[in-house]
Amino acid sequence: MESTKWKAILGLVLIYLAVGLQLMWLWGVIIICWIIPDLRSGSTHLFEQVSKRHNPWIYWFICITWIIMAVTLLLSPLLGSLGAD
Repeated sequence: MESTKWKAILGLVLIYLAVGLQLMWLWGVIIICWIIPDLRSGSTHLFEQVSKRHNPWIYWFICITWIIMAVTLLLSPLLGSLGAD
């Protein structure tokens, strides 16, 4: 029996909204939703599986990169309005 993957469907809807409406902050939300399970599991994926146990410095570098990117994208509307003077 096939189960519906609601999280995957929601993720696709968010991606289409972010691209279609050019909402950079929504990409920040998507990345946060992506990184939280990676932090919980100790494993992430960037072109290949990276485990905190086997490659801790690469794992943390990838996770920190995603977090910085997400925060930057979440703050992009605020940062954009500050530079509009």
